[in-house]
Amino acid sequence: MPNSWKNLSEEQRRDKFVEKFSSISYPAGKSHPAVKQARELVKKSNRIDNNSFEVLIEGYPILAMAYKYNVKIKYLFVCPEEIYSQDILTDLPRFINSAETVLDVSPKVFDLITNKGNSNGLLAIGELHDGSISSLGKQDLVVVLDGLETPGNIGSIIRSADAVDAKAIIITNKQAHLFHPLMIRSSRGACFKIPIIEEEARVVQSYLLDNNYEIVLADPHAEKYYYEQSYKNHTALIMGSERFGISPQWFEKEHLPVSIPMMGDCDSLNVSIATTVLLYDVRLKKNQMI
Repeated sequence: MPNSWKNLSEEQRRDKFVEKFSSISYPAGKSHPAVKQARELVKKSNRIDNNSFEVLIEGYPILAMAYKYNVKIKYLFVCPEEIYSQDILTDLPRFINSAETVLDVSPKVFDLITNKGNSNGLLAIGELHDGSISSLGKQDLVVVLDGLETPGNIGSIIRSADAVDAKAIIITNKQAHLFHPLMIRSSRGACFKIPIIEEEARVVQSYLLDNNYEIVLADPHAEKYYYEQSYKNHTALIMGSERFGISPQWFEKEHLPVSIPMMGDCDSLNVSIATTVLLYDVRLKKNQMI
């Protein structure tokens, strides 16, 4: 496909795509089972067994992350009329060859299965797996999200966790769909890289203590601010929901409470912002950068 692709009409783009990929792609209308499945996934993920989820992967940057981290792609939907970038054209053969099934859809059908208006003509149904607490081991930094309710916040935290090289995200007291499309988009695909574990809070707490993790609780009532603390070799940062905070059982055993100073009229930060502030402090101190 030539560099002049972006100057082609929509009809010409479709013709070029069909010419190159018709032998390995199949046309799909709105009644196709995979299209119906994608429409169902627009609002949530779908658990298909005890530790596996079918998820919606939207747009070139996130699909590129899925490819990088070997996410299994069950269906790849391609809308040639919506593809404008030369980078996408360069990577498209790799995406197509890695997918089990490639479906060619019209702009009208593509609009039915996308959650946003800039998906770059690419959307996939992939399969992700959540991990096991027993496989966590001793990591220098992990994040526990206790009772968080908003997939977008969870995704943003995963993105921040990747930025500071945290080793795992642990979900306790789950209140949101794991691998929700909004979580995947907000994470910018970091959810494909960082292990995500769902487990009961008491099981996680016992595991962390047994493995000598320092349990750091983000507590607005803590007497010491986060920047007044130092952190041991293995650190687990516990963040609670904005409405209810951290569950009481986390306070029942050994822990280190920290707070963030609030100097205005608001009494708290958005949980994803607060997590980012704390994560950077922990990571910079562990790496002796401050």
